[in-house]
Amino acid sequence: MLPYKSQKCRLTSKYGYRTHPIRGWRHFHGGVDLVGVGSDEVIAVTSGIVVQSRIVTDKTNSTWEWGEYIAVSGSDGKIIYYCHLKKRLVNVGTAVKAGDVIGIQGSTGQSTGPHLHFEVRKGTKQISAAEYLGIPNEAGTYDGVLVAIDKLSKAGVVNTPEYWYKHYTDVQYLDLLLARSANCIKKVGAPCATLDEALAKLVKRGIINTPEYWQKNAGRVQYLPELICKLGGCV
Repeated sequence: MLPYKSQKCRLTSKYGYRTHPIRGWRHFHGGVDLVGVGSDEVIAVTSGIVVQSRIVTDKTNSTWEWGEYIAVSGSDGKIIYYCHLKKRLVNVGTAVKAGDVIGIQGSTGQSTGPHLHFEVRKGTKQISAAEYLGIPNEAGTYDGVLVAIDKLSKAGVVNTPEYWYKHYTDVQYLDLLLARSANCIKKVGAPCATLDEALAKLVKRGIINTPEYWQKNAGRVQYLPELICKLGGCV
């Protein structure tokens, strides 16, 4: 899941060593810089508790550079930082779920323009934010649903990512997708295939590997990013 409601964003500055965009010297960039495409609403990428929601004005504290920022502590022990926000929409102690809107992209703190500095830490150790999001650590435009499909494919849940790339944009419900995949035609007196029948056809066609997984999750999963979130252990 990408940290924008639109599930689309551009990565403009990667994790790792880079030339500082303001100071001009080489330094280690502890997160990734992202710009929302189609939305400036920032969402939580994992469920957890808001442990920081503030702006630091004391320049002896290096976090002043982040401007308005939010930190969410997840159940996996990692803390996610959402920085340079225009507006914070959650307070310390708030429980958030993956997908909840928590802020608006901005350019507060030390920033050259509207964007989101997204950083992941385990204790004090910085972790590759790009790897955490499942996207390449390089400049480019990324789609969270396509990222989800790639993860499902690598996890062995689906066989044919090309099929899912083709159909995901107009599909909101998994059982609807399964019905379409089973060539279901709704007409009076001719009910659609049952979920089990659709799954059997999908398995036979080689589109999915694990019908048991889909049987368990189909009824409560609406969007592929939410599915991959559950697959990855989101609460």
